[in-house]
Amino acid sequence: MKISRKKFEELVSVYLDNEATPGEKRLLSKCVLRDREMARIFHRECKIHAAACKIYGRLPRLAPLRGIPDPLVPPEKYLDPSAKAEWASVAMLSAAAIALFIYGMAAIFSNTWNGSEPAKREIPTPAAHPDIPKYFTGEIKIDAAPDGSAVGILAYRR
Repeated sequence: MKISRKKFEELVSVYLDNEATPGEKRLLSKCVLRDREMARIFHRECKIHAAACKIYGRLPRLAPLRGIPDPLVPPEKYLDPSAKAEWASVAMLSAAAIALFIYGMAAIFSNTWNGSEPAKREIPTPAAHPDIPKYFTGEIKIDAAPDGSAVGILAYRR
């Protein structure tokens, strides 16, 4: 069924005002389903109607048309499952790269780089250095330096 553009715009206007009869709704749905240009006009007018309703603080309500989804509800976007898998693999590879970087930096800056056992420090004994008891009193203090770092203070005899 072919109708003029002016008649179609009148049908859309009556439909948007919720004054359309069942016959007019049927005619409108047939026109929208058959003609791509009329469908474009219909959806544009519905968007304009929704914007005007928002300006006046009303909820836009349209009567359902047979065979046409609600023009005020945007269609769901379909995401290809292969794209989901690609993004998941990118995320996992990025996480693995970050983990390896952190592990490498920890290995470089750790104090135990020379193998798995910690470095051994030799503590001097009085037998190894016979002059230590002569001068060192045995008092050790920890204090703060002017720059805020910790300083070890050893007490010696004169």
